[in-house]
Amino acid sequence: MFNEKIKREYITTFENAEQIEIVFKNSANFESILNKDLFDFDVDEIKVYYKSISSSSMFTLNTLQSKLRKYTQWAIDNNYTKTKTNHYNIITQDMLAECFDKDTLSTQILTEEELDSRISRITNDSDKFIIRALFEGIRGESYSEILGLKLSDIDSSNNVQVLNDIEIENCYRTIKISDKLKKLAYESAREEIYQYERSSVRLDKEYDRVLNLQLPKKGKDLEDFDKSQKSRRIYKRIRRATKEMGMPNLSAKRIINSGILNMIKVNAKAAGVSNIKWINAHSKEIENQYEVFVPSLFIREYHDYLI
Repeated sequence: MFNEKIKREYITTFENAEQIEIVFKNSANFESILNKDLFDFDVDEIKVYYKSISSSSMFTLNTLQSKLRKYTQWAIDNNYTKTKTNHYNIITQDMLAECFDKDTLSTQILTEEELDSRISRITNDSDKFIIRALFEGIRGESYSEILGLKLSDIDSSNNVQVLNDIEIENCYRTIKISDKLKKLAYESAREEIYQYERSSVRLDKEYDRVLNLQLPKKGKDLEDFDKSQKSRRIYKRIRRATKEMGMPNLSAKRIINSGILNMIKVNAKAAGVSNIKWINAHSKEIENQYEVFVPSLFIREYHDYLI
């Protein structure tokens, strides 16, 4: 950690300092090259540093920018900086947009055709369902919508009533799903054996439930698992599935964002309008389907795919 004494002093101001410690450890090499602390970086040095990270996410860069702005202001207030200017306040969204790695981002965006092709490589039907469900907007708090989904929640018109949070009563929303996802839901519900690379396990099947999880160790019941334990199992399944898809670095968020982009492009084309115009007119539809507000940050990050 570069300039460790001062950084340790700043770290003591946090109740949970894990994230800021990671930031400081990651920046140490770059600070050593410049022989100056992050709080003394000028605008050009900040931009070069951000580019060196090779981040494919505007959200990640904005989060880092916020942390470093606060750290620098603290250093200024405590007379540790060479000047009284917080150069992070000068960094604009346009500057940040120049710093994120568009080449890496392009490898983490899936069209629906690419999704179908790569899902076919996945071994287990339940994992295929999880990936497609994320693409179509089913996730929830700690993957609660995926964990709580039942076949009886899907009606004949492919409307689905999904549970936002398994720990909150009557926390539902209704969305539309494709025939492809409906078919995968039924195939997932029928799955009894989960296949690993060198072994297989029997799943805990429950009537009407779409996603069956692996039985716990002897003496335990699946209901003994808390929300975080169940969500970790989903996370591990996503990691295994994306590896089989040939995209091991693909995150759940990128799958969801790919689905949002697909929804925008398909509907804008059908309406004969530009993608941006469709977003402006139908932002509530996107928000309902994916439980996300599409802010200017999203449009900026995916600008090349929306124009």
